[in-house]
Amino acid sequence: MKKRFISILLCLCMVFMLFPVTALAEGETPEQVTEIVIYDLTIPIVGEHPNYPSWMYSSTPSRSINVGLQWYQISKEEYPGAADDDWQLINSGYLYSSDYYYKAVFSVRVSTNPEKNYIIPNNVNATINGKECDIQIAEDGKSCVMSYIFEAKAPQQVNTINNIAVTVDDPVIGAKPDFEPEFTATPAGSVTLDECCWYKISVDDYTGTDGDLWDEISANDVFEEGYYYAVDLFFTPNENYSLSKDMTATVDGKPHDDTYGPVYGENYPGKSYAYVCGVFGSLVPQDAVTLTVPFTTTVELGGSTAPGKTVFELELVDNWGEKLSFDGVEVSASVTTNGAGKYEGEMTLTGSSSQQVLDIFANGGVFVQQVNAGEPNWTYDDTVWGLYLRNIAELAADDAAAGYSVLIFPTGFEEDGDGGRYYYLDFDKDRVERMSFTNTYTYSAPTHNTTTIVISGDNKPAEQNPNTGAPVAANMSTLSVLTIAAAAAAVLKMKKH
Repeated sequence: MKKRFISILLCLCMVFMLFPVTALAEGETPEQVTEIVIYDLTIPIVGEHPNYPSWMYSSTPSRSINVGLQWYQISKEEYPGAADDDWQLINSGYLYSSDYYYKAVFSVRVSTNPEKNYIIPNNVNATINGKECDIQIAEDGKSCVMSYIFEAKAPQQVNTINNIAVTVDDPVIGAKPDFEPEFTATPAGSVTLDECCWYKISVDDYTGTDGDLWDEISANDVFEEGYYYAVDLFFTPNENYSLSKDMTATVDGKPHDDTYGPVYGENYPGKSYAYVCGVFGSLVPQDAVTLTVPFTTTVELGGSTAPGKTVFELELVDNWGEKLSFDGVEVSASVTTNGAGKYEGEMTLTGSSSQQVLDIFANGGVFVQQVNAGEPNWTYDDTVWGLYLRNIAELAADDAAAGYSVLIFPTGFEEDGDGGRYYYLDFDKDRVERMSFTNTYTYSAPTHNTTTIVISGDNKPAEQNPNTGAPVAANMSTLSVLTIAAAAAAVLKMKKH
């Protein structure tokens, strides 16, 4: 009897093992997919190919479904009243025609998630490009088919977008970033702003290269001192417009910063887009003081070859020519040259307070010299200029001006026993309006000299190479006789052997 009971128990266990696992979860309610939205589907255009990747989808709950797309066609003569199997599948190499209707068929299946159990109810809200569509839901609610019929549109003239100009509220300490900037495009109304993002990076971490790591900020953040800020904007073309690959863009009148990429881009998502970037320098308080000192850099040639683009920088130095730096003061002074000529630049001294700027001139003045970068073939001007703050300089009343400005004076120097120089402002000389530096580039690309032999029967003196002065022509009569004699001797020698 005991053995029979055990046998029955084992049989019941085996039977239960054959039941589906979901049967054990009786009473568990699957989460319903209440909305399925297909958008950005490229509609058929006569003469164009089906663009299978160019569409997007979303669902509620998010990530609860997976979707695939196939296109079908049927001739207008056979439609309406055609059976479902009369629709013919087309591939990506097909060209749309005005003689056919086209059906976009989306196969939808709920996501396989061990922690979630989804189901598509009969009352699900399903749309394609914002329009209600046909939908067929499987009995188990695990899948459905959505479809919409299109008529191919005639191709329309596409206008090219050449420029986008963006205007944003400049970052100011304590203010919030502008996420709704104004913009104009050429042609007008040709683009839509899809996304606007703001980023920041500390002054110490900023290098101005694509290796910089920026932190994104939100609409609730405020601008702070000691950071660089950047705004990234993404635009997509409106219908019947396309982006030029050579298009340009500006932010607050300044050209797009291409450190992180060009304006024109692709695959955002599945179509072209315009990326516009503006970078804003380190912020200073609104009571900050900025002094400017103009200068001119002249490039002269010491050889026959002109240099390419070259950047020359200036620096502040003390009386002994040693580089200076001041806490809370930002110094910027560089100019880019390209070949021989005169190039104008501007040195800026920016302090977060007037007192910080005054501290630069606390010892009566400060000096400026050009940075010797040691580039080959260059001779750098080692002139040292002296700067003096206008409110401190002893000037006549008619030279006085409100606020602060800088006076530029020539300098003199005294040498110490070790060959060092101690610089001082030479007030006996007239002050100048601009600092000036002259750099010389000495290089001549190698050339190939050619020697010309003048064939002449006349007994004329030999001409000379204009570069070396060496004779380059000989009396042709003598050359001819020697040549003939050598040839005859060679022939006789050959006959002997």
